[in-house]
Amino acid sequence: MRFVIAVDAEGLACVVGAPGMTLTKSRNYAFACQQAVREVNAGVRALFEMGAEEVIVWDNHGGGVNLPYEELDERVLIALRAGFEHRFPAMDDTCAGVLLIGYHAMDGTSDAVLAHTYSSKAYQGVEVNGESVGEIALDAAVAGERNVPVIFVSGDDRCVAEARRFLPWVETVETKRAYGWNAAVSKHPCRVEREIAEGVKRAVSRLSEMQVFRFASPMTVRLRYKRLDEAERASRAARAGSASTPTPPKPCWSESPVAMREESTNPASDCRYCHAERQSYCHAERSEASRRSTMGILRFDQNDKSEAQNDSKKNQLRRTGETRLRRTIR
Repeated sequence: MRFVIAVDAEGLACVVGAPGMTLTKSRNYAFACQQAVREVNAGVRALFEMGAEEVIVWDNHGGGVNLPYEELDERVLIALRAGFEHRFPAMDDTCAGVLLIGYHAMDGTSDAVLAHTYSSKAYQGVEVNGESVGEIALDAAVAGERNVPVIFVSGDDRCVAEARRFLPWVETVETKRAYGWNAAVSKHPCRVEREIAEGVKRAVSRLSEMQVFRFASPMTVRLRYKRLDEAERASRAARAGSASTPTPPKPCWSESPVAMREESTNPASDCRYCHAERQSYCHAERSEASRRSTMGILRFDQNDKSEAQNDSKKNQLRRTGETRLRRTIR
């Protein structure tokens, strides 16, 4: 059996970050990296005890280079760094299940610790088919496109509640009780490790009950941005990407149909046009035809710019001539 462990950081035991900064810039980050290894190793040992033949650990927090890798169980394979073609590198339909360790609630969840959806700076919210979703559902859908179920989730109590809402069959471990963005009452790290090992064993023993998660198709994905300029930029890219893209609605939203990639109907799975810092999710991907169309638009803009520059030079010469004429009259 093959398994993938996706490890984030915000949902780990005793991890809350610090006010006014990202977790990566806080003093809590070094501990988070160590605790991630401990919680992952607990899951890895349980998987091998239950008969796993291969376990891939995917470091997916921030830029994807966080863990002290030499401290991971030496039997694992390690996927790291951002820039893969799609989320869950090396996953295919031969995998028996996915484990989400250290995950967190979606952006906007009341009192959740460090809650966000892929980017705490870019996105204010994500909707799929009219329903607000976070990284748990989106990553489960990516795995679902490869016919792989999510079987285990760990994180704070808000994260666990979200996981059970979208994936009611999943085994979970609550690492801490959330009281705010940077506030929680956490279980002792060692206790969390033991509970993760037990939870993973239960999940593997229930593999026949696990289900693949997919969004209903065709899908409509809505991204709410925290900055208007980002929303406008995404909206322009979506319009350039497909002639059938509808007129964008309210200015602070970017909306587009997702069937813009032949190989996949999931917007989270195969986007190459995403933020470099961890965000492998985007609302649309431009096709080659749309790329040519975009280049045509850029050439048109460049021509307009050249004409404007010529007009500016003409006006400047005209003003210079008028100045000289006035001086001659005086």
